[in-house]
Amino acid sequence: MTDQKETSGVQELLRIEAGPYTEELKNFIYRELPRDTAHHIDWRPERSHAPGLAREPVTTAITFVINLNLPEIGSSATIAGAAIVAIAGVIKHWMNLNAARLREHETITVALKHPELQNPLFEELGKFEKVLIENEDKPTPPKV
Repeated sequence: MTDQKETSGVQELLRIEAGPYTEELKNFIYRELPRDTAHHIDWRPERSHAPGLAREPVTTAITFVINLNLPEIGSSATIAGAAIVAIAGVIKHWMNLNAARLREHETITVALKHPELQNPLFEELGKFEKVLIENEDKPTPPKV
């Protein structure tokens, strides 16, 4: 998984907002994601300056760019589905590990470009009250 690499071709975008936990969750996903899945994924942080905090920008959202540049017909959906299942499984694991401290904080929002790929998210994350799964018609990765 690489940071801010230019990508081209067919892509699925998975955007995650986890409030003050976004950077921590991104790092957890990066560490836990299987390497055979990670090589299809780039990530792009969205950063902003938070008032009253450190001078460095904080990560407010992360967009995972799942690269589907494969010649085989039909394999793109398989790769996207496998990557989404893997990321959702890691998020589920992180949510289970951090359930106690998340109770009083904001919702974690997960959004996909293609709604037909949302089923793995619902299967893995639908039980969590703190997870909101959305569809983004045309999410765009942040400019780097």
